[in-house]
Amino acid sequence: MGENAAEPSFLDKAANRTSMLPYYIREHKRLAARRFCHARSKENGLKHLDIRTGWLALFWLATFFGVMGLLVMLLVDIVTSFLANPVATQIKAEDGDLEFPDVTVCPKSPFTSGSSAAELKSLQALRESIKKKLKD
Repeated sequence: MGENAAEPSFLDKAANRTSMLPYYIREHKRLAARRFCHARSKENGLKHLDIRTGWLALFWLATFFGVMGLLVMLLVDIVTSFLANPVATQIKAEDGDLEFPDVTVCPKSPFTSGSSAAELKSLQALRESIKKKLKD
C-alpha cells in the first residue's frame, strides 16, 4: 500500500493537467466562421481550400495543378503562334448559292414615293441606257 499511496490517482492527474477545451472552442469557432464564409461565396472551390490531409486533399491538389498545367500549355501555344507572325498568302473564298430570298429589298431605294418626277425620269433614262448597252 505504501507504493500505491505515493503514486497520484487518476483524478489527481486530470486535475493538474491544463484543459484543452478553450483551445478547441476557439479553433472550432475560427474554422466555422471560415467555412460559413466560404459556403456563402459563389466560388465553388473555396470551401475545399481548408482540406489539409487525406485523399480529398490530394484530389484537389492534383486537380489544381492539372488545370494550371492545361492553362500554361494553352498560353504557350497562343504566345508561340502570335510570335511566329504568320502571313496569309492564300485566301479561299467560298461562293455558294443564295438561299431564299435571292433579291434583297433595300429600304433606301431611289424609287420612293418622295421622289420628284424629274428624278424619276432621269433614273428611267439611266435604266434604259444601261439596258441598251447590255444588249450590245
